[in-house]
Amino acid sequence: MIPRQLQRQLFNWLYTGGAWIYDPLTILLFAGEWREWQRSVLPLLHGDHILDLGCGTGQLLPDLASRASLVVGLDRSTAMLHRARRRAEGSRARLVRGEARALPFRTGTFTTVVSTFPAEYILDRQVQAEIARVLTPGGRLVVVVSGTIEQWAWWQLPLRFALRLFYGSAHRPGRYAGIGLTGGTLPGEWRLEPSRRGHALVWVAERRG
Repeated sequence: MIPRQLQRQLFNWLYTGGAWIYDPLTILLFAGEWREWQRSVLPLLHGDHILDLGCGTGQLLPDLASRASLVVGLDRSTAMLHRARRRAEGSRARLVRGEARALPFRTGTFTTVVSTFPAEYILDRQVQAEIARVLTPGGRLVVVVSGTIEQWAWWQLPLRFALRLFYGSAHRPGRYAGIGLTGGTLPGEWRLEPSRRGHALVWVAERRG
């Protein structure tokens, strides 16, 4: 596994100057499973006011917009939002640039907040408090933490090795125990949502009270 600092530098580049290659790279590295992992949030949506937190290039926005009356994609990266605007064009989704630690929305605006493959900010207690604030009572947080491919074609084996080198071993729920997603402001449960050749690891939590 490569050092965490180098991982952060690579991701920072992807979210800024490398935004143009983000979507093709996910297709290449994850053999088309990335979209399935993202879409695993769809059956878990609650209500029809949805926030896509850290929406990136907006891959999920058209799916959300076809299921909800209010869909907002928020990201801090102008490069990512530039690409997301193209994808959201013609849909009811709107885009906002902002910070997860200070969400620019009124209390109780959303019935569901989704976040797919977020960076470490999702573990920040202030971020989770902000998510809880903008959720309605009984509102839901759905986070796709990671995805695992269990059936690799022979030609994908070099990619499998490269991913293992970059990320280390596959994510497991226990890895996140006690560091921000379990308990706290938004208690919930882990789910393994199946995809064509693997599964997504998803955290589903509910705002109580």
